Amino acid sequence: MAYEGTPGGSSPGIGIPQLAACLLIGYLFFRWYNSSPPPASSAAGSAPSSAAAAAHRRPPTAQDLARLQQRAEIVHGMFPQISLSSIKWELQKNGGSVEITTEKILAQGFLPEVRRAFDHPRVMVLMYRL
Repeated sequence: MAYEGTPGGSSPGIGIPQLAACLLIGYLFFRWYNSSPPPASSAAGSAPSSAAAAAHRRPPTAQDLARLQQRAEIVHGMFPQISLSSIKWELQKNGGSVEITTEKILAQGFLPEVRRAFDHPRVMVLMYRL
């Protein structure tokens, strides 16, 4: 049985389109196989669940409280119209990131007000234990 389309009667080899398709499928499989699994967080993707976050919390040290106060003063220097308690609350919620807090203020124009009791260090310690 000779193939009639090729000289010498040999069977046809793999063509360029078939080779390109095989390489594309191989590349996509390689990327899928080596990709990291998606994070197991909520659909929002930004904050872990409260139960998981509570499991990893530890009581704040004096150094942690001083660092929070220092970061709050930095943000308050940029936005003096925002209260320190609101800034501390936001810093506490987002893990102490000045950048995230600044972006939130710029995007919204404000931070939600919190009770003044939050300014007391003992209340801050209790926040970590919730």
